[in-house]
Amino acid sequence: MSPSTANKNLDIDEEDLCCTNKKTHFYEFKEHEQVKKLLDNLAENIKELRSRERSYEQFRFICDTYQEQPHLIDPFLSDIVDKIISTVKQETQKESPSKLLIDQAFKYMHCLAKMRGYKRIVQYLPHEITDFEPVLKLLESQDPRNSESWETRFILLLWLSIICIVPFDLERFDANDNQTDSILNRFLKITMPYLFVSDKCQDACALLLSKFMSRRDIQTKVLPMFFAQLIQHMQESAKSGDKFKLLGTLKCISSLYKNGKREDLLSYTLPTLKNIVELNLLSSKLAIVRKYYIKIIQRVGMTFFKVKIAKWRYERGSRSLMNNVKSMQTSSSNKTQSEDDYEEEIPGEIEEIIEQLLCGLKDPDTIVRWSSAKGIGRITNRLSQENADDILQSLLELFSFVEDDSAWHGGCLAIAELGRRGLLLPQQLKSVVPIILKALVFDKKLGNYSMGRNVRDAACYVCWSMARAFEPDVIKPYVNEIAGALLIVSVFDREVNCRRAASASFQENVGRQGQFPHGIDILTKCDYYAVGQIQNCFLDLAIYIASFDEYRQQIIEHLMEHKFNHWDQTIRELTSECLNKLTPLCPDYMAFVVLPSLIKHSTSIDLNTRHGVLLSMAQLIYALSELTNSPHQENLADKYFNEDFTSKLRQVLTEIFDEKFFRGSGGELMRPAVCFFLKKFSLCKQLHKQFKLDQNFTEECEKFLIQCIEHNKESVQLSAAEALPFYCDLPPYHQSELALVDLFIKNLRQTSKDYVRSGYSFALGYLPSFFLAKNDNFRKISSILISASKCGSGAMDDQTNKSLTKPTETDSTWVQARRDAIKSLTWLFKSVNNADDMKKFNLNESDFSELFESFFVGLDDYSNDSKGDSGSLVREVSMEALEFLLSLSARLNLKLASDTKLVERILAGLMQQSVERIDRTRCIAGKIFCAILYNTELKLDSDSFTELRKVFVKEECDKIDWNLAYVSMPMFVKFLNAKQFQTNLLIGFVYSIGSLTESVVKSATSSFIKQLKQIEADSDQDFRELMDKLFALCKVHLKVDRLSGSLIKTIDLLVQNEFFSNPILNTDKNYPLEFLNLFLENVKQTKDMQRLVSYTDFFCDMLQFDDEKIRKNTMIRLMIQLCHQYSRIRKVTASNLFEALINLPDLFQSDDDNAECIALLTETDWDQPMSVIRPIRNRICELTNTPKPVIKTNPIK
Repeated sequence: MSPSTANKNLDIDEEDLCCTNKKTHFYEFKEHEQVKKLLDNLAENIKELRSRERSYEQFRFICDTYQEQPHLIDPFLSDIVDKIISTVKQETQKESPSKLLIDQAFKYMHCLAKMRGYKRIVQYLPHEITDFEPVLKLLESQDPRNSESWETRFILLLWLSIICIVPFDLERFDANDNQTDSILNRFLKITMPYLFVSDKCQDACALLLSKFMSRRDIQTKVLPMFFAQLIQHMQESAKSGDKFKLLGTLKCISSLYKNGKREDLLSYTLPTLKNIVELNLLSSKLAIVRKYYIKIIQRVGMTFFKVKIAKWRYERGSRSLMNNVKSMQTSSSNKTQSEDDYEEEIPGEIEEIIEQLLCGLKDPDTIVRWSSAKGIGRITNRLSQENADDILQSLLELFSFVEDDSAWHGGCLAIAELGRRGLLLPQQLKSVVPIILKALVFDKKLGNYSMGRNVRDAACYVCWSMARAFEPDVIKPYVNEIAGALLIVSVFDREVNCRRAASASFQENVGRQGQFPHGIDILTKCDYYAVGQIQNCFLDLAIYIASFDEYRQQIIEHLMEHKFNHWDQTIRELTSECLNKLTPLCPDYMAFVVLPSLIKHSTSIDLNTRHGVLLSMAQLIYALSELTNSPHQENLADKYFNEDFTSKLRQVLTEIFDEKFFRGSGGELMRPAVCFFLKKFSLCKQLHKQFKLDQNFTEECEKFLIQCIEHNKESVQLSAAEALPFYCDLPPYHQSELALVDLFIKNLRQTSKDYVRSGYSFALGYLPSFFLAKNDNFRKISSILISASKCGSGAMDDQTNKSLTKPTETDSTWVQARRDAIKSLTWLFKSVNNADDMKKFNLNESDFSELFESFFVGLDDYSNDSKGDSGSLVREVSMEALEFLLSLSARLNLKLASDTKLVERILAGLMQQSVERIDRTRCIAGKIFCAILYNTELKLDSDSFTELRKVFVKEECDKIDWNLAYVSMPMFVKFLNAKQFQTNLLIGFVYSIGSLTESVVKSATSSFIKQLKQIEADSDQDFRELMDKLFALCKVHLKVDRLSGSLIKTIDLLVQNEFFSNPILNTDKNYPLEFLNLFLENVKQTKDMQRLVSYTDFFCDMLQFDDEKIRKNTMIRLMIQLCHQYSRIRKVTASNLFEALINLPDLFQSDDDNAECIALLTETDWDQPMSVIRPIRNRICELTNTPKPVIKTNPIK
């Protein structure tokens, strides 16, 4: 069921659904009446499965809608719960209650519990003494193994948890006879099994038993025995590996220590602690087991102490945000109170408990570390200040670079808990803040990724908690450090969750402390949403923050310490761009501090460092050069590009060309970086004067660029091609363009490697315009690129004698070279902007016509390789090239732009691609089709274009997802009868009908058949002409691997839909017989399994015609295939023939012949040897009056 259908069936408003998906903020619970109606009709709706599921889905959808704002239901929650409970009570009072209704009611209740939380729901459940027996009886009737009604058991256990704490005497429910179990035994017998189940009932049972055992009348009777049982279950399950039993036991013990009273549990703490520590559950593989182990440990530790709050803790006064923002003067004093003279004695077991909690802080799972941190905070709150100092010291020891990210994360969480509870004193901040600042930038590289995002996020939480815990005067000494660190994380961290956490922490500090420099201004710019896009952070927000003097140097130092050599290439690239934009703010610092530091790292053994150095140096040098080009700043060139700097730069450029830096996979990273450096270096005109370019340097650079052009990675080739036009603008090249162009053309023609041809194609396409204008270079380059776009594998000079107008399937390995040649042609012609450029490059309209033809050849590239339709790459760039060239022709006022036949030919090709198999190709074709149709530069005023615009409305086309075949195909199929588009649309739809993708086949088939029926109904002549065209396509393409299978399936589809029964196809020409004869002729020449299966389907469907000749020829072919050399074809033929003969009883002389033939087809093992199968086949021939096939023998010559 589709989402839209589901919503319709549930009577849910589409607008409400959109609001839910966008997480819209609600202000009230609007569906109260709808919920009330659903609950009133609960008994009626369960009678039918459809109505039962429909009403439940409606209720669940409403609850899910308010999942993020559940408090809105509170005013109505009591009525909703009462209505559900009353339904259950009324049903249970009947003689034969409906279990289905009760289960359904509790499913509704579970939805409420999931939305609002079970603690709130339990408060509204009735808890009279009279409810105890009925609820227990209802729970007793449940089957714990029934997975369909677990919600019922879950709610009943929760219900009992609120009833059992009502003070009443349990013995009043006991019968007077001695034969019946007491209510206590019965209760434990019913509830205890749920402690060991694997569903949610385990949690509810643990809560129920802990509440039940807290009763005064139970503690002396049952609690000792119950604790002993739990310890025994825990030990047995830990040894046997029963994880559900162990987990249930731990949950129950944890709940007991949470809900019980200290006085009642104190006597059990030592045995519990001893037994649970001996099991060493902290080494368990299950995180949930380790979590509950930590919970029990900390709660046992809390039981050793009396309930109290540490008198020495720091208590902040006013927490009003308004007071902090309005007034910067806040009185601050160390509000620690002197300890009482009396200090409670600390048991020796506390040391072991704290040790376990500290180990839990290093746990691999966050849930365990978080529980340990809360345990540390709770126990510290009961200790003396001296002991708390020892715990803090132990926490600080976790922040060692020997430890992994788990220890750092756990330490941050624990410190945040101490700060939040006032257990972190002002005098301790001097040791805590430096560590937190390190945690804010913690990032440990492991292979091709890093660990530390959770540490940085937790460090932001620490800063957030400190903002709420301390007075502004306490934080004042650390304001600049904390503010700068948080801003650095908020704009430079790789992970969006860390950036947003830092932004939220900064906002909290600005509001609570009120003394962060320029806090309000920065918050206005760098809000929660602004930091979501990393490019925006590096290139906009960071520059804005750096405009404030307090943060500028911190930002630059952070980039130099942590980001320019970051393990992520994207971060290194953004860092270089950021440094470029920061240069105008502090050019002297960049020139005399940052650049020398980068030069020192230029030959580092670390690949990431070398790469980052080149990118950052390139951007900094270019930024400084731009400053020297400013008016009245000519003297800056001598200042920044002095002799000392240029000599060091020359040394760097000499060293980076060393071959050792380009070996292995590192070369793929370093080569583009060097090309980028050369590009920026070429743009620094002021630097050239100081640098004094010589011939050796330029030759070295040229040699390197040619190596990159001939590299086997496209990214390296493109980097070299992009750098080439800027480098060619250097003075030494202004007189040598002819030699360089001839060299590139020669290498392109003679290479026998496809990637080398691609590289030289890129290089020729990117050459600067002053190279193209001389010596007729433009025409020479365009000519060679046009040849390369059509050329197959091998050197082009070896193919001069071949007339290659269309790539063949054997040229599939050179697809990328042809694609890149077309791309380069597009880049080349982007240099032509007006009529003057045409004269400058010696171009005329015939050159554009030749270029159009080369792009049409690319549009027909259907090369295939091991990855599939690799020719789609060529077709996609050809479509983009055709759009560009058509727009360019219009801007240049060429006659081609107003040639209706040319535009229709382009649109026809785009239509074909828009209805073919590949989603990506269809999407590109659809967008380009609409772009051309509504191109204002083109004057498309003929009737055919007007009709197209009626179907393809611009506003709708802008919203269409062209990837969806069921959206685009019904639009294009409407022009199947248009003569100028018919052939292309037929080929496109036929190709898609034979696709392997179900959604494409379904869309293509339904659209094609529907339109064909429309044509058949409108005009017999048009219908016949369409069939003639299909027949012509079959004659041409049945021997082509790409279309043959699809054509067979398409014609078979027409047979199944009875199109050949139309009398117009049997007047002067027998179309079914013509198609049959054509297929019979071609089936002999194929050994492809899929095509043979399709032929078999077609032949069996042809048996429905009464024409004697058709039936005879078809049956002869099917009999031949019953003895085919492939056993699969024999089995498929037998199966399909059986299905066909069931509906053709007139083919047999008697019913006995019919029955015998069907028996032979269905019962024969067609995998048997041919000597066994051939007699059976011959018998079938006799029964169906079909001539027996005769094996042809070649006479001896």
